[in-house]
Amino acid sequence: MTLSTAILLFDSMNLLYFEQFRRELMIKRLAGMTIYELHGKYLLAQGGVLLLGLVLSSILTRDGLISALVVALFTLNALLILVRQDKKEEAGSMAVLKGK
Repeated sequence: MTLSTAILLFDSMNLLYFEQFRRELMIKRLAGMTIYELHGKYLLAQGGVLLLGLVLSSILTRDGLISALVVALFTLNALLILVRQDKKEEAGSMAVLKGK
């Protein structure tokens, strides 16, 4: 239950980031910026938080394997959201360029 709630909040945070900066991201995408140029700082911060979470959960639970699996689940989840959002942004920028 706790893990599913944490994943829901994590997803909400990621989707809120993409929604809040949607206009800026679209303009930068049209200017030719890559996914790493667009989201690099956010991805770096997210990686730092995941690494910190891994260290803290390993210390608190004294079970490195479970901690690593949970962090891997969050990382996979974040990557799936990023890939889905990138495809969505790319389709949106193509529609803008085509005038639709």
